Amino acid sequence: MDDCERGGRGLPQKQQIAVPAEVSSMAIPLGSSINTPLLIIDEEHKDEKINLNPLSLLSPPPNPRRQINDFSSSHINEESKTIISHVKSVLVFQLTSGSTKNIEAMIKCANNAFFNLDFLEADYSSFYNNARDFIVYHYDLLTAKRQREMQSFPVELKTRYENAITCANDLKDEIFQTQGHIAMVMKKKESLERQIVDAMELIGKLKECVAVLKQEEGALKYEEQKCVAAYEIANQEVQTICNQAEAAKNILREIDQRENAALNGIESAFRRLKSI
Repeated sequence: MDDCERGGRGLPQKQQIAVPAEVSSMAIPLGSSINTPLLIIDEEHKDEKINLNPLSLLSPPPNPRRQINDFSSSHINEESKTIISHVKSVLVFQLTSGSTKNIEAMIKCANNAFFNLDFLEADYSSFYNNARDFIVYHYDLLTAKRQREMQSFPVELKTRYENAITCANDLKDEIFQTQGHIAMVMKKKESLERQIVDAMELIGKLKECVAVLKQEEGALKYEEQKCVAAYEIANQEVQTICNQAEAAKNILREIDQRENAALNGIESAFRRLKSI
């Protein structure tokens, strides 16, 4: 007995569900029950289906939920909800627990669950889509793995690949070395650029100083010219005064000589007067 059959027979058995006469009279597949109907695949088309994509064996999406018959009571509805929830939980466990190993087994379990849900007139469109997507993605993964295993890797291609890897690694090392040299050159360049900026700032300051000094030079030259002109005037005045002083000295010298001569004459005359 596989997981799918065990899942189908694991439905609750506590209470008997009231089934309408028209449903009871329906032909139930051999080996099935109301709680655990089995999916029957037409033997006439079995070989044809096996050769197709296994996903084509998945039951089609459910039709819109039919209205529940008038004879159903709230008690039966609650019981149906419990059974529906159990059917879904069993399928989720079968698909996700790892007990179902291949896609065909997953599809078989899903079809059995969908058959039960259809029989219970459940609205399970969203659940169907999720289960189908889960199976489809597993099939895609299995297909990709098989394709990977089937791909051969010729020796020549492997050699070319290894040579390309070696060449790429060598070029990568050369790129790293070149990038290292570029970093050193850029560092030196940045240092020189900073020095240029500093030098330009210094040149700017020196130019400002030169401009100030030029202004001071102009002012000093103007003062010099004024001083030279004043000096020439003063020098002429000095010469004039010197000449006047020299003339005055000569006059004073003559006066001194005259005074001395007069004093000498007076002294001589005084001595002569006293001697009489």
